[in-house]
Amino acid sequence: MKTRQVLHYLFVCAAVLYSASVAASQYADYSHRPLSEMLEVYSGFKANFQAGSNYNVGAAAALMANIGEKGGREVLPFLEEESLDPEMSKRTRSAAAKAYIKIADVGESVNLMRKLYDDRSFGDSQYYYVNIFFLQKVKSEEKSLTDEVKSDICTHLLA
Repeated sequence: MKTRQVLHYLFVCAAVLYSASVAASQYADYSHRPLSEMLEVYSGFKANFQAGSNYNVGAAAALMANIGEKGGREVLPFLEEESLDPEMSKRTRSAAAKAYIKIADVGESVNLMRKLYDDRSFGDSQYYYVNIFFLQKVKSEEKSLTDEVKSDICTHLLA
């Protein structure tokens, strides 16, 4: 009888742990969710972070990257706002900036990079990370850039 009870107990524990892991990973894969739902989940992460909890910083950064993947130019104002929000975590802000650069053209990206450079709360290491991504985009689109945009990039980098 004891062996049967122990096996039943182990089975119940395994089922509970599996259910908990499924519930915990419910928002781990955002790629199949609609953009509106991702924005709603992000607003919850943002509210938690502003309330003092940094528990979901990694999930918020991953969600931000997925918003950039799923959204088009219509999410650029949102991504710019989140990348410049000094109350958000630097990791989430850099994910938003990277998503912005991925979607925007190089000229728009230069303007965001200027704002991030002037924003001392963004942090040098985060700026460096985003700047590398920006320079990769510049290099990939080098042949299609106008002289004006090239001049803006040089002016920004020299500043």
